[in-house]
Amino acid sequence: MSTEPGDATGREMADAQRAVVRVPVSCVCGFPPEPD
Repeated sequence: MSTEPGDATGREMADAQRAVVRVPVSCVCGFPPEPD
């Protein structure tokens, strides 16, 4: 994964992967209830 400046998609995807470990897949389906 490359985290280039201005690449919001990459940052969001990385954040989502972290959330997958915390929140169930049902919540991560779209956006986590509380993005850390």
